[in-house]
Amino acid sequence: LLNVFEHKKLHYIVIGGWLPDYLKHHSVLCRLLRRFDVIYTETKSMQLALKAFGLENTVVMPNCKNLHILSGTSDLPAEDDVLKCCTFSRVMLEKGIEDAVSAVRRVNETYGKTVCSLDIFGQIDPNYAARFDQLIHTFPAYIHYAGAVEFNRSTDVLKDYDLLLFPTYYEGEGFAGTIIDAFAAGLPVLASDWKYNREIVQHMHTGIIYPSPDIPDLTAALNWTIQNTDRLRVMRENVLRAAQDFLPEKVMQTVILRLS
Repeated sequence: LLNVFEHKKLHYIVIGGWLPDYLKHHSVLCRLLRRFDVIYTETKSMQLALKAFGLENTVVMPNCKNLHILSGTSDLPAEDDVLKCCTFSRVMLEKGIEDAVSAVRRVNETYGKTVCSLDIFGQIDPNYAARFDQLIHTFPAYIHYAGAVEFNRSTDVLKDYDLLLFPTYYEGEGFAGTIIDAFAAGLPVLASDWKYNREIVQHMHTGIIYPSPDIPDLTAALNWTIQNTDRLRVMRENVLRAAQDFLPEKVMQTVILRLS
C-alpha cells in the first residue's frame, strides 16, 4: 500500500514454508502479492504451490549460510563403535526431538548394547521447557542435551558427528538451515518426509527420507544406516559437494541479477 505512493520495486523473500497454506485462508492477499515485482521462494515445490494461486512472479532462491565447508570428512566409526547422531534445531516437540530419542532408544535396545548415541543441540522453546526438563531426567547415558551453539560454530561442532537426525513435523517448516549446517560439516541427514525435506535431501544420495511422523520407520532407517556405513561414507562426500550450492555468494546472484 505504501508503494502506491513510492513506486519502488518490491522484492519479497519468503522465509519458511508457511505462505501457501496461509493463502488458502487469506485469498484476498493474492491480489496484493501479484503486484510485487518478484517473490523468492526457498524451494521449487513452494514456487509451484504459489503459482497455483496465480502468482507467476515467483523465483526459486534457496536458503543460504556463510559457513566454512570442510575440505573432507573423517572416517566413520569402526563396525563395533558407536554411530554418533545429533539433532541441531530449536528444541520443541514438533521438531521431532522425542521421536529421535525414541528411535535411538529402540535401536540400542534391539542390539542389547549402545550402537548409536544422540546429542541434542539447540535453544529450548519456552513452551516446551517444562516437558523437556522432565524428558532429560529419563535419558540413558548415550543421550545428552548439549546446549545451544553459536551460529558461526556449527561446522566445528557438527564435524565430530556421523549423522544428523531431522524428524520434524513442524507446520511452518521451509528450507531448514540445519540441513545446510549438516552438509557443510559433511553429515548426511536422516529426515522426515515432511514439507520440503525431500526436495532438499536427496534420498540415498545426501541422506535418507522416511515417512513422517512415524517412529517405527525412523527407527528402521536408523538401523539401516548402522548396517550400511559404507553407503553412509559415500553420502558424506556427496553432502560436501551439495553444500557449495548454498553459499551466499552463489545463492544471492539470483537477487543481484534482478536488481541490476
